Amino acid sequence: MNAEPEPAAGGSGPSGTSDRYEFRVAGRLSPALCDAFEGLTVQEVPTETSLCGPVTDEAHLHGLLALMQSLGLQVVSLHRLPP
Repeated sequence: MNAEPEPAAGGSGPSGTSDRYEFRVAGRLSPALCDAFEGLTVQEVPTETSLCGPVTDEAHLHGLLALMQSLGLQVVSLHRLPP
């Protein structure tokens, strides 16, 4: 997994909003798999699928990563998006 070193998700940013993250996973997701990621925007990019959306705190971040692992998805990269 290629991940930039970043501070842990802190819950809310200065304006009281959640941090936004982009997860990139290898391959394409079926509609059923896309439905497992409620609240995230799913977009196909060449050879990968991008999932973007708010992450409320570190527990939420780890929960999403655990879900991806349990579904057998290979996480290619993870980035916190600028506000």
